Amino acid sequence: MESFSELNDQELIKKLEALKEDLADIENEKNFTSNQSGLHLSSAKIISQIKEFDSEISILNKQLSECCNEVEKRNLPKV
Repeated sequence: MESFSELNDQELIKKLEALKEDLADIENEKNFTSNQSGLHLSSAKIISQIKEFDSEISILNKQLSECCNEVEKRNLPKV
């Protein structure tokens, strides 16, 4: 995992924006997948996909929290 303290201010803000976008994309993908009623997938496959999404969301939330902490520490404007 990347150390946010090693990034300069501009890189840190860009990383924060990218993490927010990635999180939104994964959450949208999870919602889209879980709301598909016409797909003929086994429930085990759907559960597996949802668990995968949840894992990715958890990782992104942790990274986002760490990045936000570094932004606050530097008194940078939040995006």
